[in-house]
Amino acid sequence: MLAYAGNDFEPPAPIARVEVVGPAGQRVDVPMLLDSGADTSVVPRRVADAVGADVRPSPYSLELFDGTRVPAEEADLTVHLAPLRFGGRYVVQDKEYGVLGRNVLRHVVLRLDGPAQEWSIVRRDASID
Repeated sequence: MLAYAGNDFEPPAPIARVEVVGPAGQRVDVPMLLDSGADTSVVPRRVADAVGADVRPSPYSLELFDGTRVPAEEADLTVHLAPLRFGGRYVVQDKEYGVLGRNVLRHVVLRLDGPAQEWSIVRRDASID
């Protein structure tokens, strides 16, 4: 089990440390909020730039929790979460933290223990703690 992050979130939130890999193999470690309510995953722009991603306009826009719509950009990246790899198109935004949304989380079993402020991801054949 991994602890929730309490320093930057109130209330504390489940944050995964993932590795984002660019098209030429550059790698950057980044904290990403585990958000089962988000349709898609978001990578911070500074991370996409650091790994040499080709960031381009997206045909989609993002609807924020307050209903505001903002234009989106995207990049082809790979996200490593422990031994798991998720390649594909990721939204890029000017944020400090990334977000792992349902496009990634639908492939794993996510256990959130709010009272203990711990989380874990479990696959059918392996556990990641």
